Amino acid sequence: MPLVERTQALDEVSDGFAARADEAARAALILATWTGDEQAFATRVDALCLTGELSEHVACLKGFVVFPAPGRLLRRAREATRSSMQPPFEAIACHNPYPADYFDEAAFNQMVVKCVFCGVPIETIVGLDERRNRELMRMMRDLVTERHAAGRPLPDIVHRWIAGADATAR
Repeated sequence: MPLVERTQALDEVSDGFAARADEAARAALILATWTGDEQAFATRVDALCLTGELSEHVACLKGFVVFPAPGRLLRRAREATRSSMQPPFEAIACHNPYPADYFDEAAFNQMVVKCVFCGVPIETIVGLDERRNRELMRMMRDLVTERHAAGRPLPDIVHRWIAGADATAR
């Protein structure tokens, strides 16, 4: 996809991300460094995520969905979902189609469970219903059982999402 089309796509997607203007601008600047070399671009993005300050890291992660060479960005996206810092985690997990499009089943499932565990609303996960699978349902039911046994509440949406899967399985 040519740079102009990618920049327009970023502009369209940024509304869905609830990206701030500075995040969209940063992602557009990163996108402008694309020279056609996937490995060089992925290396540059990786370096920016490692060395940039937090808001730069978040903006970069939000741009993954429109960046070229999306498969080469997978390692960095997965690291964001394992982050102990909430902003990078939410930049990938919430309002971002990248995980639905590129994560394998295990990675996607882990991200969903972490959202519930960390109190991140699961309704912000793009592709949650489409990526529903048996293992995810098992993991979610186990989490509900665990939280119930510990006396910790879960948002109603989690119960409704599981119940919706149970209803469609019948």
